[in-house]
Amino acid sequence: MAALLVTATVAGLARASSAASRFSLWAEDVPVFVGQSRHNGFIRSLLTTYNGYFHFLPRSVAGVALFFPLRWTPQIYTTFAALIAAGCAFVAGVCGRRLGLSRPAGAILAVVVLLLPAGGYEILNTLTNVQWHVLPAAVVFLAAWIDGFRPPLVITGLLLLVAGLTTPLLVVCLPFALLR
Repeated sequence: MAALLVTATVAGLARASSAASRFSLWAEDVPVFVGQSRHNGFIRSLLTTYNGYFHFLPRSVAGVALFFPLRWTPQIYTTFAALIAAGCAFVAGVCGRRLGLSRPAGAILAVVVLLLPAGGYEILNTLTNVQWHVLPAAVVFLAAWIDGFRPPLVITGLLLLVAGLTTPLLVVCLPFALLR
């Protein structure tokens, strides 16, 4: 599975995408997250909603980008978007195996979580749209959890918190999580 994580990250970074995604703050809302973090401070930006939710992952990376020159921010965003998408694929693959999928089927599930949201270049390697990788990974995680997968409580809580603060669509899964 570690090889899957590395391969998924490389695949995410190597995918064809708009050059603007790597060299400018082009993605929708990215200037908002970067600006709020730089002007209002990192902690305050984490506590601010935008369009109804917190955008935890994009705001967290904006906080990391604070430590670097502004001109590096697009590359930081692209790299973290690929890492997060790969992490989502990894979580889905591991949880798919816990659901009883074979190794090849678990790897296919991971690849689907990595590649399926890429309906257009806008979603590729953008932190604003990383929610489209987080949501399917969270759904597979919740399915495995409901089926009896028992990762450590801290990991479970952390994954659900990050997913819940990143994608507003996770609310659809909330009744199942609460039942568990």
